[in-house]
Order: sequence, then C-alpha cells, then structure tokens
Amino acid sequence: METKRIHTQHKPSVMWHFLFSHSRRNLIAIFSWLLIGRALAMIQPWMLKALLSSFISKQIDSPFPLMVGGTTIILPFVQGLVDGVSSRLLFRRSLSVRSLLSGLIFEKTQKIGCGLPRLVETGHLQSLVASDARTVGDELYEFYELVLIPVEMVIVFVFVLSEIGVCGLLSLAVLLVLTFVSIRATFFVGRAMSNYLSLNDERVTLINETLSGIRTVKLGAYEQGMKDRVTRIRNHQISASGQFATWTFVSSAFVRNIGPCVNAATLGLFVSVNKIGVDDFTRRILPMMGFLGMLTQKAGRISSLTQSMLMLSVSSRRIGDFLLLPERSAGTRSKPKDTGMAVVIERGDFDWGRGMENTCPRPSLPQDEIELLSDEPTDGSGSNQSTLHDISLSLERGSLTIVVGGVGSGKSSLLAAIVGEMEVVSGTVFVDGSVSYCVQTPWLFGGTIRDNILCGKEMEWEKYWEVVRVCGLTHDFEQLHNSDLTHVGERGQTLSGGQKARVQLARTVYRDCDVVVLDDVLSALDEKVGQAVMKECILGILKGKTVIMSTNSRDLLEMADNVIVMRKGQIVGEGTAVELMKNGTVVEEIRQSERLTRDEANERPAESLPQHVSPDRSLQDVNVPTIIDAEALYALDSDSNGWSFSSLLVFVLTMFPGWGVILVIVFIILVESVQIVMSLWLGMIGSSSVFPSLSLLQNVGVYGLLVPLSFVGLLALAFVAGCSIRRSNRIIHSELLSSMLDCPLSSFETTRAGEILDRFGEDVEQTDLSLTSLMFTTSTHIVALVGQIVIVGVWTPWFLPLGVVILVVFGVLLVLHSRAARDLRQLDLKAHTRVVSEWSEMISGSGMAMMRVYDLSELWREKFFATLDNWTAHSYFSFVGEGWATVYRSAVVFCFLFGVIAFGWVGMSGSQLAVAVSSAMTFSSIGSVVMMKCVSVISKMSSFDRIRSFCSTLPQETTTEKMWDAQSTLCCPSSSQHSNTTLFTTSSVALPDDWPNNGKVIFENVSFRYRPELPLALKDVSVEIEGGEKIGVRGRTGAGKSSLAAALFRLVELHPTRTERTENTHSGRILIDGVDISGVDVRRLRASLGMIPQDPVLFRGTVRFNVDVRGDADDQRIWEVLEMVSLKSRVLGLEHGLSTELGENGGGFSVGERQLLCLARVLIGNARIVVLDEATASVDVSTAVKIQNTIRTHFVNRTVIMITHRDEGLVDMDRMLVLADGQLV
Repeated sequence: METKRIHTQHKPSVMWHFLFSHSRRNLIAIFSWLLIGRALAMIQPWMLKALLSSFISKQIDSPFPLMVGGTTIILPFVQGLVDGVSSRLLFRRSLSVRSLLSGLIFEKTQKIGCGLPRLVETGHLQSLVASDARTVGDELYEFYELVLIPVEMVIVFVFVLSEIGVCGLLSLAVLLVLTFVSIRATFFVGRAMSNYLSLNDERVTLINETLSGIRTVKLGAYEQGMKDRVTRIRNHQISASGQFATWTFVSSAFVRNIGPCVNAATLGLFVSVNKIGVDDFTRRILPMMGFLGMLTQKAGRISSLTQSMLMLSVSSRRIGDFLLLPERSAGTRSKPKDTGMAVVIERGDFDWGRGMENTCPRPSLPQDEIELLSDEPTDGSGSNQSTLHDISLSLERGSLTIVVGGVGSGKSSLLAAIVGEMEVVSGTVFVDGSVSYCVQTPWLFGGTIRDNILCGKEMEWEKYWEVVRVCGLTHDFEQLHNSDLTHVGERGQTLSGGQKARVQLARTVYRDCDVVVLDDVLSALDEKVGQAVMKECILGILKGKTVIMSTNSRDLLEMADNVIVMRKGQIVGEGTAVELMKNGTVVEEIRQSERLTRDEANERPAESLPQHVSPDRSLQDVNVPTIIDAEALYALDSDSNGWSFSSLLVFVLTMFPGWGVILVIVFIILVESVQIVMSLWLGMIGSSSVFPSLSLLQNVGVYGLLVPLSFVGLLALAFVAGCSIRRSNRIIHSELLSSMLDCPLSSFETTRAGEILDRFGEDVEQTDLSLTSLMFTTSTHIVALVGQIVIVGVWTPWFLPLGVVILVVFGVLLVLHSRAARDLRQLDLKAHTRVVSEWSEMISGSGMAMMRVYDLSELWREKFFATLDNWTAHSYFSFVGEGWATVYRSAVVFCFLFGVIAFGWVGMSGSQLAVAVSSAMTFSSIGSVVMMKCVSVISKMSSFDRIRSFCSTLPQETTTEKMWDAQSTLCCPSSSQHSNTTLFTTSSVALPDDWPNNGKVIFENVSFRYRPELPLALKDVSVEIEGGEKIGVRGRTGAGKSSLAAALFRLVELHPTRTERTENTHSGRILIDGVDISGVDVRRLRASLGMIPQDPVLFRGTVRFNVDVRGDADDQRIWEVLEMVSLKSRVLGLEHGLSTELGENGGGFSVGERQLLCLARVLIGNARIVVLDEATASVDVSTAVKIQNTIRTHFVNRTVIMITHRDEGLVDMDRMLVLADGQLV
C-alpha cells in the first residue's frame, strides 16, 4: 500500500469552491432574487420621501396620494416575500453544502486508512461533522449578503450625496472609521473562536475517552481525577468563549454608535453650512435621515457579516486541512505467481502511516482508531526504522499459520500488513482471494447480534446456524431472552468479552473468505471453550482456507502447518513447531515464561475443578445480557415538557447570582435609556416649541454629546456580558460533567455514547456561544421597544392604542410561532444527535478498519447518508416554519402602516403625520426584531433544556461530597418524570483513614437480580475471605463470577431505594473489616479496592497521570511502583520520562505494557483488596509471568480475588471458589 501525497503549495479552498463553484445555476438564481430584494429596499426611502413631502404639503381638501401611499405600504410586504424566496434558495444551498461536507469527511476517512489515528484525534473528527460542517452551512447563508452590501452602500451613498452634497463626504469618513474599528474588533472575535474550537476538540476527545473507559473510571473511583482533567481544558475554553462574547459586544458597541455618530457629524455640518432652521427640519432633514439610516445599517451589517465570515473561514480551513491529508493508494494487490501460494511478502517494510504527520497542517494528532496496533509499541524516539522490516514469507493455500512472539514483537502488525491496514514502505505483497479480518479488540455496532454477524451479507439459514454452532454461541443464544435478535447496544454493550469475541469470529467465518486473519481471538475464551472453537471452527469449518492467527499460547503450535516467530518487528523463525524447537529459534521470552510458570506449578498442588465448570470472562462486562430496544439507546433524547419560565429563570441564574439579576436589568435599562434619549432628542430637534431658546445647531450639539455616553455604557455592557457568560458556561458544564460522572455504570450501557457527546458538543456549544449572547441582545431589544413606545407616546399619544393592538398581535404570533419553532428545533436536535451517534460509532475503535477490510463502506455510507438526509429534512422544516412566520409578520406590518396612514390622513396635520409614519415604521421594525429574537431564545433554549434534562433524569450514585455547584442546580423540579434517582438511601458511616487495614471480606446471604424481570444473578451466596488470603474464582459464563465482583464494588446495590425495592429482589450484605459497605461512601469504597481488568485502559495524558490518576503520589513513589512492575527501564527510555504524553487509548505502549501500567495503578493506590479480572488473558506468557511475580511479591499482605481461566494463574491461590447458576458449588 502506497501513500498518495497531496502537494499543498496551492491549496484549494473549500470555502471558495462552495461559495462560487458549487451549483452555479442555483447561485445565479440566488443572486437574482437578492438583487430584486435589495432594489425594493432601496426604493423605499425614495417612496417614503415622496410620501412625507405629500403629507407636509397637505391641504384640507387635498386628495390622498394613492399611488405613493399604496406603494409605500405594500413595498415592505413585497420585499418580505422576495427575501423569503432568496432565503429559501440560500438555505437549501446551505443544507446541501452541510450534507456534502459531511459526506466528503466520511469518504476521506476511508481513504486515509491506517494513518488516520496518527493524524486526527477522535474529538477533532467528531467536531468536523458535528460542528464545522454545520457552521460552514450556516454561515454560508450570510456570505452572499456580504457580497452585495458594498454595492448597496455605493448606491445609497450616491442618494445621500444627491440630498446633502459634499457634506456626505463627512458621513462617509465617519462611517469608514467606525466600521474599520468594529471590523478590527471582529478579528479578535475570530481569533477567540478559533481557540474555542481547538480547545473544544481536545475537550470532546477527553469526554469520549472517559466514556470509552468509564468502567475503569467507575471501578477505580477516578471520577474526580477525570473531572479535574476535563475542567482544566474547559477553563481555557471558557476564557476563549468569554473573549468571544466580550469582543462581540465591543464590536456591537461600535456598530450601534455608527448611526448616532454619522447623524451627529452630518447634521452638524449640513445645518451649519446651509443655515437651516428648526422649521425646515421636517422638510429638508427628515427624508435625508432615511438614507443615512440605510447607509449606517448596511455598514453595521458589515461587521456582523465579517464575524460570520471569520467563523466560516475557521471551520472551512479545519475541514480543508483534513481533506488535504495524505491518502493511501486505492490500488489492488496482485496474485502470487505461484498458484499454490495464498499470501506472499517479499522483503517488505511496513509502518503505521509513516511520513503522514508533517505533510499538511494538523489540529492535534494522537491516536484513537488503532485498536489494530494492539501489541505494537511506539516509543517516540524518532527512529526511522519501520514497525515491520525485512519481512519475507510465503503461506500455502489452505494452510494454518500461527504467529507467536513476545510483547511488542509485531504479531498484530504483521496481520494488519497482510490485510492491507499498514503502509507498505518497501517490498511487495501478494494476496490471492478475498480476506476477512478478526481484530484482537472486538468491534461491534449498535444492532442485533444477527446484524453484527451478517454485517450486510444475505441470510443463508443453514450456513448461519452452522457458524453459530462452531463459534460456541448456541448456548449463549439460549440464555438470551431474544436469542440472536437481542440488541447488543453500542460497541457490543450487554455482552461479555468472550461473547463479543465469538460474535466477531462468527462474522469473520460467515463471510466465507479465502484468507482468514485472526488476531488472538482465543485469548478471551476459557480453555474448554477455546479448545472447542479451535476444533470446530478453525480446524473444522475453516479447513481448506488459508488461516493466519496470532496467539500467546504454545499449546496450539503443534496444530499449525507453519509457525512464524516475531521479535522486534522481524521474523526470526519460520517453520513447523518441531523444526523450530529443534533449531532453537523459538522466542526466548516465551520459553522462559513457560518454564517459570511450570516451575511454580510444581511447587504447589493444583486444585481440581468439577468437570461441568468452564469459565469465560467476568467483570469486563458485569451486567447480565438483556434486551435493549434500539430507541431506548436514545433515552436521553425524549421529549421535554416544553418551554417554561422556570427553565429560563434557571438559565438566567447561571449567568448571575439572584441579587445580580436585578442589578444587571437596571444597568441594561440605563444603557438603553441613553439610546432612547438620543432617539427622543432627535425627534425634538425639529420642534421649536420644546426648547425654543436652542437653535437647530445647538440641538444637534446636545445630540452629539450623548454619543460618547452611549458608547461608554455599551462597552461596560460588553464587560458585564463577558463575565456573565463565563460564569454561565462554567456552571452549566460543571454540573453536566458531574451528572455524567455520577451516573451508575448501567446508564452508560443503555445510552449511546454519541448522544452523551452531543450534550457536551452541540448543546454546550449552543449555550456557550449563542444562547447567552442572545439573551443579552434580546433584553436590549425589548428595552428598545419599550423606549420606542415612550417616544411615540410623547409625540403622538393617539398612536398608543394602535401600538397596543400591534403588540397584542405580535404577542399572539410569538406564542403560536414559538411553540412550532420549539417543536421543530427539538426534532432538529434529535436528528443531529443521531448523526453524531452514527458518526461516533463508525470512528470508534476499529470501525473504519473493519469497513475497509469487509468492504462495508457502501453499506455504512448509505446508513450515514440516510441519517444526514433525515437531519437535513428536519432543519428544512424548521426554516420553512420561520419563513411563514416572516410572512405573517410582514402582513401585520402592512395592515398596521395602512391603518396609521389612513387614520392620520383624516385627523392629523402633515408634519404630525410624517412623524407618525416614521415612528410606525420604526416601531414595526423593532417589534418584528424582538419577536424573532424571542423565538430564537425559546428555540435555542432546547439545548439548555436537554442539558438540564440530562442532569435531572439520569440516576445518580450518591456521594458524601456532592460535586454540583450548590448555588445553581440545573435539576428540574421533582416530578415523576424529572428527578434524579439515587441508588441507595443509607447515610455514610465514619471510617478511619486506614480502612480497610486487614482486608477481610464477608458475603452474608447475598442475593440480587439486575432487573425485576430477570432471574437472580446471585442466590444466597455466603463466603468468608480472610485478610491477605488469595482466592481464585472459576465458573461458566453467567455462573455469577461477574456478579460477585459487581456486588463487592457496589455496581449493583443490595439496598436500593424504596421505589426500586421489590419482594425477594435484593438481600444480604457484604462486610469489609466488619463494616457493612452499603453504608460507606461509594467512591471511598471503590478507592479502597483495586481492579485489574482483562482489557487494559489507559488515558490520553502523561505516564505520570496514567499511573497516579488521583494525583496523590510523588514521583519517587511512581518510580518505585514502575520498578515493581518491570517498567522503569521502559519509561526511562522515553524522551520525557514520566511527562511523556501518551496517545489515545495508551498509544505508544503495547497491550502487555498497558496491562503492567494498570497493575502499577493498583499498586500505587495501596488497595488492601485487589480483584484481577482475567488480567493475564490478553497478554503473552512473558507479561503474564511478570504480573504473577508482582502479585506474588508485592501482594503478600493483600486480599486477592482472581477471576481467571488460566490454570497456571491459580497455583498461587490459597482457595478456590466455584460458581454455577449464581450459587457456590
């Protein structure tokens, strides 16, 4: 596989393409309608001028100017209809671009191949679809207006010059200066936005990693450590959002003062030059104000549109950088020249995307998808040596080849190279026939077990059930309530590790390919099941096919036709098992490990097991398999009870403390009062009866003095807005994060990770950047509307009844429209959540690799595009609803202006009628804006309500130290639908600091079931484990091994709440050092226990953090622990030692090394009771021996409970517990 590099000297612009190159016919139609709408807008001031002239020259018997008046009234309505058509075309184009970009990102991930995890973080990939593609589509809507505005300004400025002559040059100068300053402030907005998005990628990556490792987080009581880590990134992001809001309002302050400054400067010069008196104001100046208002309005739009363009530029650049990443070649492999060979590699060097890192800009680039890396370390030393080098092999058709080797030897990389998931640096690869691939870490998608096995293939019943049988799934299907139609949830949740491995194996076998590649598929199975799968499946149904499998077990070597021994990325031995043993080329580490294990076994008599016992996996998945409805996976996405004032009040209280709300409201009123006084004073300039002693020029001077006061007030408001937005963002995210981390483990198993990520992505982003700012702007517009009513009431009191009528009509429209807008917004958010969930599922783990290997890209493309189309449809419905509301508002304004002109012509003087019409148009404009802003607030409150619902409806694990901010709880009022359910009601007992100091564990008649409709998982289990005793636990799948550990870690409560308690459901108790653990704080309990899982989980961060997640130990202690687990020399060899940053999922360490780091994590916690959950199942024998030696040496005085299916792991145990059907046997 070659890497196709894209030369980026002249990088193509994503933004430029979609602005001008995409669908040019549609673009011409858009500009045509926009030009018509702008022409109608520019005609209106001329028509208003003509109408006002008719009013001023009106006589008692003058006829009504029907043509001018009718045109003036109907033009706004017609313009609204034309703008609606152009907006509809623009929005359809925006939706098309959004979907197209999402599709391109999907296609690009397929083409990058194995280099993707090294180039792009998971969080960045998710943001590209969830945020950036949406931003490009939304902001594209604004761009075309920016193109037309300069043309409009030139035309309007010509009108201004025709009215006031050279005085218009001063207007232009003032306008250009203030516009430049506002645009300059907007560039700071763009910089803050760019920082916000980059930090958002990192934050979402950490959240996703926390969700992926939530079992480890819960069992280790690492919630606070994970919260602190996310909070550190969030604090920087909050700073960026605060800067974004502050500079946005600073820019708005300049924009809002463009009009007053231009008015003051222009009027002052025009009045002084032309010696205009007060009586000439209405005739000569008032019509000119319409053109100045249009000019300043367009200049103000430049600033806001520039901000939109900066956001468009940031997002399009991020997408463009991703689309320009180097791609792997799409060429097919040729067949071997020797027809008897199935796979041939000639002097091949392979690497995981070598050279991709520096070929184009990168956002941030650790690993995620490479579950395939499995046991391949990358030490970060900067060596140019390939991961695999000088590989030459020839595998006969129909042969069984087993690959063995120690930690980091290259077994998994060799298999990935065969299937085409590694870059070919040099050499040639020949493969004859189709290839199927079974990765070491199972990848399952949300759906039924049958869907996961078929994976797009047609159902052949006889073949299907034969595959199920040989993969050992028949017994499992009998246990499941819905057999193979059981929904397994995202990433295979609700299945044990062994079951997931066998389902994935069944998928591989069912595809009936010529070459079958199996990466350590037997490690998750116990000896008996593994032997059956080996006999019935690998040596049975796959007989005659070319099978290449890796394993850590030497017992299988004699069954192989060919054995390959790997060491440090090279093949050091190849041949039959007998030949290798004779030649002494078997890897030394494996031989020594086997000898050590055998010697230890000879020192102790092995305890026998009953014949019917055959263990599988345990606490890796502690829940009993249950049926999960597909819609239940979107449980968080249920309909809310609708918008309420209480929800708005809660949100406002996140922005300000209770007493601060009143102060801020008063402050906003004071700031807006200056604007109201300026408008009021501008209206009084033309009246000689108000201040008869002041000339027109002096009145203009007073107006000019109010401008600096307005500017200072708006700048102070910007500072207040920035502080309040920081406070709101901190509180909302803190409570959201705490609620997620306080959820019991079962909640994560029935909720899609993508849905939770959507809360932390789309919903948090909406509250951060949109909702809080919108609250301020809506408040100021409401005050401005009230001020306009005051102005109109002062000059035309008769207008107030009509004003009340129009307010009532606008209110009715607001109520009706807000309901529809909110419902449509809810549907849009739900559709977006499904897009995020589907995308998250595809890019998680080995999802993309499986799509490529199994040729499932087309199937998943159709599935993803169908979800995108659903999102697009709901977004379009939401827009159409807004369009109809605009038509209704235009109709109301039409009727209102008609009423004002009709009644005013009969009962008012010409000058009074001119002022009334002007006030009516201003009043209608502000009223429409207020209505739109209120609807926007109500619809965008859906994001906050989803966050609030998340914090309220999910069950919580009660802790003594509640993590929520007491001053602003997002919880909804207690109700049957919206209340947190705690898992127990007992109060925490006081414990000494050294508890437990002995480690004695007593199970007293423990019985419980996971759900009321399920059978008992444990049945009256009683066992006493002395402090320091070593206990082995064996049993079949479903025997109760997992349940025993689940009860100990209180993943299931023996004392549930009263509402959850049913007859004969939970009983018994567990004592540790004489203390009933049901009364111990759950995090205190889990922190006192230790868990070493089968699949090691490391987090993105330093080695220091991964060893000491809680941050309690110093470096000296960490080095001591690393030496205990034989990793000190490995870490010392890293460039930055303990400060070395690991990639996602511990990228940089092999599986064995990751397991040893997990062991170090338990050692540093000084847990007196340690549970090992198949801790040696997925590692080679050498690593298993290291783990056993560590347990033997450093766990002498600790109580150890070992769940294992390796007999050699039981030789150190003092006793053994055998479970069957939830009972001790």
